Amino acid sequence: HELRRSMQGLTAVSDTAVTDSQARNMNNIEDINALTCKENLRVHCFVLHEEEPALEELEPTHDGDDFVPACENLTLPHKSLDGLWENLIFSSNTKSSLLQYAQSALLFSDMGVSN
Repeated sequence: HELRRSMQGLTAVSDTAVTDSQARNMNNIEDINALTCKENLRVHCFVLHEEEPALEELEPTHDGDDFVPACENLTLPHKSLDGLWENLIFSSNTKSSLLQYAQSALLFSDMGVSN
């Protein structure tokens, strides 16, 4: 029951497409169990972070210069980005390629590969 209280959403990913109406109708664990009997289903549970972005600044290059904002860092998954991935439209398999690239980068990082 603790998971149900803290979970804000559920994404079901299957080997075959799940329609929006099917996803909306998955209101309880029985609905998910019914789908898993038919397909190879992977369920990803997560909690969206709501913290403000952390600002990273560059050091001033000359005396008297101010710090220059370089980037903002978000803890992922972040509430401000929720739903954006699903709304991106690319040709062919761009999303799949991006995910494979990110997975490879994480694997290389875990293995200590650099440059």
